[in-house]
Amino acid sequence: MVAVIEHLKNPKEVIDEINRILKPNGLLIITTPFPVVEKILFFLDRGSDQLRGKSVEEEHENYFNLKSMDTLTEGLFKIKKYKRFQLGVNQLFIYRKI
Repeated sequence: MVAVIEHLKNPKEVIDEINRILKPNGLLIITTPFPVVEKILFFLDRGSDQLRGKSVEEEHENYFNLKSMDTLTEGLFKIKKYKRFQLGVNQLFIYRKI
């Protein structure tokens, strides 16, 4: 899931479905912006509707950090790797299905 989870209204439902279809020991790979990006994008956007006719506030439903992502995947997946990249504004999560 590359830059997807932050757009979902019900990310837990998607994680549950991925768990259902993923083979045992399969990997779940997610990238998502670090929460500080919300402030940066809001500043850059300044109310213009540049993102497919939506403001930044309407485009992203949720922001995640390691703790909130671990809570979302709890009991289903175990973190294998976590890394921030692109000057720390994006995150990579690699989880292994339990």
